[in-house]
Amino acid sequence: MAQTDQYLALRASAGSGKTFALAQRYVYLLCKGAKPYEILTLTFTNKASHEMRHRISQSLKNLAKDAQEGTLARNDFFNELQKKGISAAFVQENIARIYAEFTQSHARITTLDSFFYTILQKFCWYVGVASDFEIGRYVRQEVYEQFLCSFSVSELREFVRFCYRYFEANQKIKSFLDILWRYDELEEVFARFVPDTRLEELKHVIESKVATLRAQITSIEGISHLGIKAFNYESIESLVSKTWVLKGSEYQYFKKLKIGHLDSEFAELRELLRQYLCSKESEIFARVSRYIARFKAIKNAHLSKTNTLSYSDITYKVLELLYTHQDRAFFYFRLDDKIMHILLDEFQDTSIVQYQILLPLIEEILSGSGRIEDRSVFMVGDTKQSIYGFRGGFSAVFEAMASRLKVDELAYNYRSSKVVLDFVNDVFKAQYGASYIPQKLPHDNGDPQGYVSVRFARESEDQVHEVCKVVYENVRELLENGANPDDITILAFTNDEVETLRDFLKIYDPSLHIIAETSQNFFDTFPCNVLINALHYARTGNPLYQYNIAKLLGKELFYTPPLPEYKGHCARYIYEVIESLHLGCAAAMEFLDQACAYESIEEFLRDYVLLDVSAPKESAHGIRIMTIHKSKGLEFRHLIVSDSLKDKISSSDKILYEYHGIELSNVYYTSKDRESVDSAYRAAKEAKTRLSEAEELNQLYVAFTRAKQSLMIVCKSYQPKNKKSRSEESNTDSKVSRFDRLGLRSCVLGTLQSTIAPIGQSHSKENPKNPFTSLPTLGRQSDFTRVEMREHREFSVESVVFGKALHSYFEYLLGDIVDLSGKRIESTSLPHHTPEALELMHHIARNLYGFVLSKDALDRVQDRFMRAIGNAEFRALCAQSEIHTEVSYLHNGRFFRIDALLQNDRELIVLDYKSSYLPREEHFAQVREYVRFLCELSGKPTRGYLIYPASTPMCVPLQEDST
Repeated sequence: MAQTDQYLALRASAGSGKTFALAQRYVYLLCKGAKPYEILTLTFTNKASHEMRHRISQSLKNLAKDAQEGTLARNDFFNELQKKGISAAFVQENIARIYAEFTQSHARITTLDSFFYTILQKFCWYVGVASDFEIGRYVRQEVYEQFLCSFSVSELREFVRFCYRYFEANQKIKSFLDILWRYDELEEVFARFVPDTRLEELKHVIESKVATLRAQITSIEGISHLGIKAFNYESIESLVSKTWVLKGSEYQYFKKLKIGHLDSEFAELRELLRQYLCSKESEIFARVSRYIARFKAIKNAHLSKTNTLSYSDITYKVLELLYTHQDRAFFYFRLDDKIMHILLDEFQDTSIVQYQILLPLIEEILSGSGRIEDRSVFMVGDTKQSIYGFRGGFSAVFEAMASRLKVDELAYNYRSSKVVLDFVNDVFKAQYGASYIPQKLPHDNGDPQGYVSVRFARESEDQVHEVCKVVYENVRELLENGANPDDITILAFTNDEVETLRDFLKIYDPSLHIIAETSQNFFDTFPCNVLINALHYARTGNPLYQYNIAKLLGKELFYTPPLPEYKGHCARYIYEVIESLHLGCAAAMEFLDQACAYESIEEFLRDYVLLDVSAPKESAHGIRIMTIHKSKGLEFRHLIVSDSLKDKISSSDKILYEYHGIELSNVYYTSKDRESVDSAYRAAKEAKTRLSEAEELNQLYVAFTRAKQSLMIVCKSYQPKNKKSRSEESNTDSKVSRFDRLGLRSCVLGTLQSTIAPIGQSHSKENPKNPFTSLPTLGRQSDFTRVEMREHREFSVESVVFGKALHSYFEYLLGDIVDLSGKRIESTSLPHHTPEALELMHHIARNLYGFVLSKDALDRVQDRFMRAIGNAEFRALCAQSEIHTEVSYLHNGRFFRIDALLQNDRELIVLDYKSSYLPREEHFAQVREYVRFLCELSGKPTRGYLIYPASTPMCVPLQEDST
């Protein structure tokens, strides 16, 4: 690797030591005479910049120490520098001075956002930004509201009609406003469109052409009824999807009519349809361009008024500054007079806008003399790890810049074991082709260290359950081989899937400590979203917020949450909601803490979207679950990669963007089957599909290459039988595996090394914390799953969830009546189970447990409940007693929950339901403890019964009661 080249692009595959390479380049430049303030080092995150600064500082410190002690030969960093011409004598003589200069100077190691901020600070007045502007978040909704308020009543009506007609099949104007929000990058390309006056004319010409063809063809003797029917159409746009329009005389119902002489007429019709769609597109986008101009003025006025800019605003203001001002050359002279060297990290994640800002700076250096000590450019990246297209990252910028530099490759992998590395090389060499250079181990002794397994979930209608089950089996395999839970990480594709995997694993084994890390906004997560809706309800009284709360709590639609009365104090009200809805947990505590700074609900609801709050972790130790995007840049000792648990949502974007290289060259209005008549549109759509598929492949590469010692891959069972394009498969079949394109086969490679600690020792430095946080001021956490002792049979998640569902039936329907409106009415006698109540209960059970239990299983749950309450002995127990369900209490530091407590003037009766078939001694021991405690607490005679509502319901009394 020739890192001494003045202008160098380094392809750094996963685990190849790019941070080491960047730090080494930086120290090399210092040794060649560069000053720290002359080297501009740009990263994407604060974490990366801090890591880079620390790595450079530590390397210089170690070099100084080894130079002083005469042990440079043992310093790997020095050995690499020596290969580049830095001698031991030079280091011994100068490294202490270089280290001191680095620690005492202002090293320009920063993020792209921070660098652009310094540019705008320096020249803000040229783009109409006050010098004291602040960086912050502001409420996008306020800008949207100001934009909508700028319309007259008739203009607003027309705007809404335009949105619904051309952009919003789901009736959400916000989606179109989000398009306008991106005006900075779209304004220029949309400005090319002007209204096309030919639209109505083209419509009439097409209708005439179709009528002419119909008349000519339907008059031919022998045409079938289906051939005649083919000419029916609903709109001009629907003609594009008609097979007879596309195939002409080769259409199956026209073939025998011998109408080849009309093929030119069909071709002319297709061309007219293309022109019509282009004309319609011009009409739509010309209107969009006018809305963009209006929106831009509104937003700029808002930014000027608030004097607050986001980092995205700053980036576009810098672009405006550097590309629209007449004295652009002067700005660059003022800006880069002290920048002699540029180091760029993760350049494949750079956006086109960021690239456009950096390009003149880089070009200025590239135009200089040919010595590295004078000026240099060093860029590190890997297009295989470009996965941030959704936030603007554009991998083509790396190739665009690399074409102007010398390109080298980091050949070694310092992260993964041999078995993992060989597997990754084999899988992705076949995918990337000639562009993929297999990595090597720096010291390969041939010993096959490491472990890889590929397992397919059992074929089932419920693939989510089956995939989660295999994930759990992999976790158990690791734990049984002594793996530290802190070293186990599970990767999923989306935030929702992270939550689903966490929930499933907790059902399989409630003792597991799990850390679910998502990128969701804190206030969008449960129970914060419940509290937000409660605040909105307290402020407006709108029942919509009650319905939202019911849905978030898993209740039936018309469930009325027991919300307290709002008495004018925001934090106090939130505290009471948490208590009333039993939402006490670490997230609720953090929410309450944030709200304590506000007196009124209005103030909090206005500002909470601006608060940057990190979700509190339930535990500092345990198995981690995160998205693949969040895992980028990290590495894990034991890695499990789960197949997707959700349907892949097909794109509903109404705008197709076309790029030539790194330039946004055109936009198209998407319409069904337009590609069949418009070759330019078809080429743009195919390019987008290729780009999407490339990023999906990159996502898999990033996932697999996080593994250090062991990699476990869990795939869906389904393999598509018909060969379709991958985009078509993913949009039409929810069972398609994300790994299908890799051609994986079930396998086990290498050995899962046992890491069981010696007796008396523990892997963990401290005991894992309880994932449920007790809130002393809010009462005990009561929204939990009671775990019954397991039966001595093969563990089944269905049986656990089946028991939970059965408990829910007793909880909801034993003590309460549910009326037709969904309200729960307190009852002091045996419940009235109307068909309406049972139907609502079935709906609740499907909401809560339908992700695991089939409809047949839920029907069996309801059947068992009905048989139990129909049992004569059970009815006798409930008669003349007040029924309390799910009674919780704390005793001797332990938390208990009684399924049902029957109370009358004479005695208390404890009922405990079991979903198993046969009584067990541990069941009796549990209920005896309930009975003894309640007898001591109440002073009343107390009896206990175990209810087994299986095929033959039984009420089993305890052999001993307390009096």
